[in-house]
Parts: sequence; structure tokens; C-alpha cells
Amino acid sequence: MIKRILAGLTILSDALRSNSPFRGQGMAVESSGNSDPTGLIAEFFDAHGISMFREGDWAFSSSDSPALAAYYKPLGGYGLLEVHIIVADNTRIVESFAGFGDGEVGLHDAVKRFVSNDLHVLLAAFWGVAEPATSTVEKWEIGGKDYDVYLGDYGFRLIDDPEITVPDDLVIKLEQQIRQNPLDGGVHWFRLFLAQSSGHLDVEALWDNEIWPGGLEVLNSFQWPIYDESYYSVRLFGILREA
Repeated sequence: MIKRILAGLTILSDALRSNSPFRGQGMAVESSGNSDPTGLIAEFFDAHGISMFREGDWAFSSSDSPALAAYYKPLGGYGLLEVHIIVADNTRIVESFAGFGDGEVGLHDAVKRFVSNDLHVLLAAFWGVAEPATSTVEKWEIGGKDYDVYLGDYGFRLIDDPEITVPDDLVIKLEQQIRQNPLDGGVHWFRLFLAQSSGHLDVEALWDNEIWPGGLEVLNSFQWPIYDESYYSVRLFGILREA
């Protein structure tokens, strides 16, 4: 089933992205339910002291804060969660997460992946809630401009007890690649993802929602362990904001 999940993620991601137009930023409050992806995520913001208001699909903490909406597509045994974040100048960050399990089990599993991989990066970058135990904040100078860089922890999913260690110099190589990008200020973000299932390795690197050859080069420069039966995935998410 793992291979079937991996094969379907890209197609589903494109389909969900095309069906989620931004609906504005009013102040109508709406309570969330256990099957409401946006409401589930808003509850985690609330747990960090950030009250979220709702209008339609979208949640936000104030009229000038980023807006967030989440969509979940169940597919029988698994599903796909997409989280959209609208930041300054209508820049849209899109993140995708597989959820294992039927119905709400899969939804909650996917939300759990969002919380462990992305939530604390977003909180630090856009809401000023930085937690050193779950994210790293650094300052880089790139192309003569200063950037605040927000890096999440590595996110792992392990099935059947594989052993996986991320190379110590991955972030060093990643920084070298980012410094080669012609950045134009503003907000930028990246996602690195690799998954190994039954001897097959898939890698993905995105920069501003687009395929990122430099990130793929970083991932492919390492020898990742291969297992005949076990499954593992590794994920890293980060945001750069011009200071």
C-alpha cells in the first residue's frame, strides 16, 4: 500500500491545489469539528495562545495575519492533507501530508505530521512564537540582503523499525544551495522529502512550491539506506524572510 500512496500524492496534490481559491478575511467565528481539517489545525494554534477566526475554509488570527486553510482527500486506507498559507502580497505556501488510515484516522494522522513538521516553523516565522526545542532561527546574508531563516526539526515516519540517520552536513549543503539562489527579498520556503519503501527510494525537493533541482542535488549526494521490507520517510521544512 505504501507504494500506492507515494504514486498518488503528486496527482492528488495538484487536484486539491486547483480547487481551493482564497475566500477573503472576514471575522465570522465558526467552531471546528473533528472532521474539519482547518478546525483541527486551528486548535493547535489556540494551544499556543493564538486564537483563530474563521470565514469559510479559511482561518486567521487578525485582519493582517496570514490566512490558513486545509483540505483532506480520503482515498480508502490513506488520504492526502494539503495546507495552504497565504502570507504577504498573496504569496501562497502549500504543504502536503499523507495520512495513513481510513476516514478520520487518516485525517488525524496527516494533521499530526503537519504539527510535528511545519507548525512550529510557521509559528516562529509569522506569529513570533519561537520554541528552540522544535525549530531553529538563524540569520543569513544572501545577495547583500539579510534573511531570518526558520528551520524545523527533521520529521520521520518509520514502519517495521528501519534505522535512519540524517547526515550531519545535510543542512550545510542545503545552505550552500540556497545561497546560490537569486533571491528577490520577501518570503521564500523549501521542503525536502525522501521516502524508502521495499527497496525503492523517492526524493522530492521544492522551493517556493516548485521543483528545486538544487535541493534534489543535496538529497542525492548522500547514500540513504535501502531495506527490502521496511519503510521510512524524512522531511525538512524551512522558511526565509527578509529581515
